[in-house]
Amino acid sequence: MRVVIALFISLIVCHCTIVAAGPQDTQSKDNDKVPVIQLTLRPAAEPQPSLKYRLLPPVWEQTAGNAALLYDPAVAAVREKDNAELRERIDEFLQKPLNELPRREILNLSDQFSNELSYVELAGRRQRCDWEPPVSMGYQMLLPELSQLRTLGKIVALKARLEISEGKYDEAIHTLQTGFALARHIAEGPTVIEALVSAGITQVMLLDQVKELIQAPDAPNLYWALTALPRPFIDIHRCMEFEISLSWVAGEIGDLKKSHCSPEEAQGFLEKMIEMGFQLGPGNQELKNKLFVTGLVVKTYPAAKRHLIEQGRSAAEVNAMSVAQVVLIYYWDTSQPLRDQIVRWFYVPYWQAREGLFRAGAALSDQSSADNPFLRLLPVGSKLYLATTKIDRTIAAFRCIEALRLYAANHDGGLPTSLNEIKDVPIPIDPTTGHAFEYKLEGGRGILESASPTGFPPKDGIRYELILAK
Repeated sequence: MRVVIALFISLIVCHCTIVAAGPQDTQSKDNDKVPVIQLTLRPAAEPQPSLKYRLLPPVWEQTAGNAALLYDPAVAAVREKDNAELRERIDEFLQKPLNELPRREILNLSDQFSNELSYVELAGRRQRCDWEPPVSMGYQMLLPELSQLRTLGKIVALKARLEISEGKYDEAIHTLQTGFALARHIAEGPTVIEALVSAGITQVMLLDQVKELIQAPDAPNLYWALTALPRPFIDIHRCMEFEISLSWVAGEIGDLKKSHCSPEEAQGFLEKMIEMGFQLGPGNQELKNKLFVTGLVVKTYPAAKRHLIEQGRSAAEVNAMSVAQVVLIYYWDTSQPLRDQIVRWFYVPYWQAREGLFRAGAALSDQSSADNPFLRLLPVGSKLYLATTKIDRTIAAFRCIEALRLYAANHDGGLPTSLNEIKDVPIPIDPTTGHAFEYKLEGGRGILESASPTGFPPKDGIRYELILAK
């Protein structure tokens, strides 16, 4: 699989929709509707000890070694069995209500992939995961077999789903640990695509299986298990740094700035960047592309030459450089301020970064017409940041819901009128807004809401309707 800019954009847009809610949620697909998730809950006191349950393998169960070395043979084995029919069957099973799961077929599926699942379970309990990607290859870098890892993640989720349906909660939590660890390990990769696949697997574990577990009869209270999960669950600042910094060309640019290179080398590098930035077509378009590149260079060269002289180079030194080298340095230098304007926001929480990312996106849109291929390769990432933050929002919302179950267990099975009435455990904020979740008691039903962030459609909000079972 090769990293391609167009694929990044399509995946980001698609995945922001996928992460919003699970397949069984009662919700509208219309952008002007807030998704509604109805949950039937039962009071549940805090487990003893309070951290009896974990949703990631605890430290004392982890062993030394690199998890990637265990995922590799599992992926190789799955590749021999993976096909569209299998994936459709798994998705069909994942969408079935718990009481309609085809137990025998799921067990047969688990047996079919028992070796692969054993490897994934062992990998999930390794202390580290290093995919050792050749990042210097940039967009030509081959990624891990993400399709097979996604299939493995769904099989793990299906196994947990069956265990929840059978009341085997301890086994289900152990299986969920494996799934969450797999998602976290995939996110150790440097690219946006890996972050998206990680988010998809996390969604299957969290918004589908954990959601069913907290509704199951006699299920343990998972408030502290959810609280113990890392925040953010998927840390995207590294992959955005990789994507936005274009680090794989930084070394070549550095060499260009320090010394003269042959006109042929500079021209080849410049053509490569322009073809990528403008997504020029191959084949019979080659002559047309050459003319486009030439026109762009001729147009840019006067400003590029002035820029290098203003930066302290002598006119003689600049004149000794090839036109392509001068233009490349100019493109790179003028792209750096906007690059920093974008990447810096991924080091602060989403609710603080949102407006800054929108401003950076507007600036990028204004400047992308300046014919700078490096600017055209910069992803703003505001949709991706929201997609991964919505996972943290789901975790925070589930913590609130488990706090409500805990409150009900201590108050004769009743729900509070306000989250402020809950004193036994801290109530988390909504990480998409930086404020408390909206909560009210309406007709005996608890309503927990999170509005869509400014600049996004209503579908990016969420509404949980909570009913206490009698």
